[in-house]
Amino acid sequence: MSGAGLCRDGSDFDVVIAGGGLVGASLAVALRGSGLSVAVVEPVEPAADSQPSFDDRQTALAPTSRRFFQNLGLWEAIEPGVAAIQQIHVSDRGHGGFTRLNAAEEGLPALGHVAPNRVLGAALRPAMEAAATVFCPAEIVDTELVYGVGAEAPVPATAAASAGPARVGGDSAPGVSDARPVAR
Repeated sequence: MSGAGLCRDGSDFDVVIAGGGLVGASLAVALRGSGLSVAVVEPVEPAADSQPSFDDRQTALAPTSRRFFQNLGLWEAIEPGVAAIQQIHVSDRGHGGFTRLNAAEEGLPALGHVAPNRVLGAALRPAMEAAATVFCPAEIVDTELVYGVGAEAPVPATAAASAGPARVGGDSAPGVSDARPVAR
């Protein structure tokens, strides 16, 4: 973890991810090798009892999710802790219709997998820390947009929370070159 870069010192990141949970950590790892500088701002220490991201809940992973984790090089670390989904029964109680899916009948090794979130976190957290600058515990309290050369306009933190990545630009925002989150 680094203490420089995302604070009020003016350092820039191409992408700032709010939260290092399942989605944020996966995004940070997926951006590894892209040439983009990536920061993750996570408010809760990984070992904290209040850590909501990688607790005892379970996540059902579709085959596409398994391939995603394989492409990230993480599936080998995740696979020993997962259970394969062999059968699925879909029905609407009180109505006559239902369907059953069976992996063997479909010629598949599994219809998906069920993974404890702790297993996903154990694989994702170190990969995220290797792929991005992680600020933890930290929170994004404000952002500022930098227009062209030297002109700045503050953006409320509520806008930053819904905006996602800190890079702003493209055809929809001509002249906007960068956004900097301010963390504490």
